[in-house]
Amino acid sequence: MKIAITGQSGFIGSALTQHFTAKGDEVIPIRRKELLPGNGEQLDQKLEASDVVINLAGASINKRWTKRHKKLIFSSRIKNTRTLVEHINAVNNKPALLISVSGMNCYDGRDEGDENRLCSVTSFLSKVCYAWEQEAGWVSPGVRLVIPRFAPVLAKHGGIYPVMARPFRFGLGGTFGTAEQPFTWIHIHDLLRAFDFVIENPTLEGTFNFCAPHVPTNREHARLMAKSAHIPWLWHYPVWLLRLMMGEMHVLVTGGIHAVPDKLQRSGFVFDYPELSLALEALTKKKDTRT
Repeated sequence: MKIAITGQSGFIGSALTQHFTAKGDEVIPIRRKELLPGNGEQLDQKLEASDVVINLAGASINKRWTKRHKKLIFSSRIKNTRTLVEHINAVNNKPALLISVSGMNCYDGRDEGDENRLCSVTSFLSKVCYAWEQEAGWVSPGVRLVIPRFAPVLAKHGGIYPVMARPFRFGLGGTFGTAEQPFTWIHIHDLLRAFDFVIENPTLEGTFNFCAPHVPTNREHARLMAKSAHIPWLWHYPVWLLRLMMGEMHVLVTGGIHAVPDKLQRSGFVFDYPELSLALEALTKKKDTRT
């Protein structure tokens, strides 16, 4: 199978490239410059050669949200997706499947979110997710569309886990804000398997929550992190301090999203890491072949 990927050099893109290549698939990287005006011929050639297109391109949200960077977070996702969809619609030999990612932050608030809930469009990130998904939705009806809404991804050597684990290793870990906010997550191993699952099941389409079924509170999350690091859990960081340290992006740790993988599980997907304790145990092992 030939799989084209935008954002292929990023954390998730690199993991997917390694995963698909190991299975014998051919990965076709779509470079950032190929999504710019004037490079349409190169983009069209790659799209026509692909069975599946995975759209991951977008500026990182894990950088201080200045006015300029917020504009980049929004525009990079919308413009890249719009260009990609326009070219998919224009080529004669279209890919069978477009997987265009989104985020858990389309669900505002802490009420349980499944795929039947639409993006709330009340916060900056929910507006980004809404517009991002709308752009993907313009793809030709002849192309199957899957929109995975990502939870924070836990992996040993990338993503949010090394950042979360570092304070605990130095005895500075603790809870954030009220400590009752939900922490939605997914282990990288299950994320990669979920991609395989939607690719290999041609009846699956629409939005899917790529998240584990166990949603701990921030308090439970901190307790499990401390346990995995074999240190006491000592600290609490109030909202005002996190706002001072992180600016507007403090909502990433104080807001909390409660989402469930209802559609994945009803379709028959079984998680290897359904509980956070199992995921953290695997991540702290010296060698874990599934990370």
